[in-house]
Amino acid sequence: MHLLRPSASALRTVAPPLGHAFKEGAVNLSAATALNLRLAESSEALAQFGENPVVTLAFEDFTKTLEVGGPLLAQVAPEQAKCNYLTLAFRNLASLQSESVGVGTLARAGVVISPTGPNNEGLPSSAPANGPSTELSQKATPALPNPATLDSNRVHVNAYPNVSAPGQRQVCEAGKTTYVVGKAVIGPASEVSSGAEITTRKTSLYNEEYPASTLKALGESKGASK
Repeated sequence: MHLLRPSASALRTVAPPLGHAFKEGAVNLSAATALNLRLAESSEALAQFGENPVVTLAFEDFTKTLEVGGPLLAQVAPEQAKCNYLTLAFRNLASLQSESVGVGTLARAGVVISPTGPNNEGLPSSAPANGPSTELSQKATPALPNPATLDSNRVHVNAYPNVSAPGQRQVCEAGKTTYVVGKAVIGPASEVSSGAEITTRKTSLYNEEYPASTLKALGESKGASK
C-alpha cells in the first residue's frame, strides 16, 4: 500500500481527463471500426483499378502528354508571367467594339495600303521589300517644289519574337520593337523598348480607375470584406 500512495495521489489529478478519454474513445472506437472496414474495401478497389490494363495505358498516354506539354508550357508561361500578353489580348478584344459612333459601337479596323516600290508587300515579289519607295510625302507646290520620297517600302517582320522564355533573350519583343526607318528588319530586332504593359483589376478598358463601389465589389478596396 505504501508503494501505491504516489500513484493514487497522481490519479486525483489525471482522473478527469482520463475519464473523458475513455468516454469519447468508446464512441469513436465504433466509428473507427466502420472506417477500417471501408478502408479495406477501398484498398481492394484500388488494387483492382491498378491491375486494369486500360488504366496502365491511360497513365502511359498521360505521361507522354506531360512530356510533350511540359516544354510547350515552359515557352508559353513567360508570355503571361513576364510580358502579360494573354491579359492584354483579352483586354484589347473586349475593347474592340467599345468605340461609340453615336448609334452603337464600331470595330476599330481599317485597310492599310502597302507602300509602292520594288517587291512591295502588296504584290507578289521575288525578294523581301527593301526599298526604295516611289511614294511622295506631299504634292509639289510653289512653296515646296521638290517633295521628298518616302522610304517606307522596307519589310519589318518578326515571326518568332522573344518573350522571355527559357533559352531566349529576356525581353518582351512582340509589340515592343523599335521601328527602324530606311532599313529592312527580318527576325529579332536589335532595339526593344523595356518593360511590359501591366494591367490591373482597378482600372477599366480606358485605364480609368473604377469608382469606390465597384472596387469594393471587386474586393480591391482596403475596406472590402473578405
